[in-house]
Amino acid sequence: MALAGGVGVTVDTGSDISVPWMFGEDQGRYLITCSIDSVDAIKDKLADEGVQAFHIGVTGGDTIGFADGTSLNLSILRQLYESWFPGYMAA
Repeated sequence: MALAGGVGVTVDTGSDISVPWMFGEDQGRYLITCSIDSVDAIKDKLADEGVQAFHIGVTGGDTIGFADGTSLNLSILRQLYESWFPGYMAA
């Protein structure tokens, strides 16, 4: 989503969930964005429907960053994403 939209994110899951859990690929997890003012209302509505939801970060900037200070600039991530396959095929 960050590469497609050109908008970075700072992810801070606290101790509630792990990064591997967040980025696991299955059909039971969805990532949505909303205004910060809407977070509680959305979480409440989802809870009313029996759906577990977590606030995991804030969008903005030009990096993907984590609470521990680790970050990666979107331009570097884009270069890695777009070059790996041609590099793999050339090897």
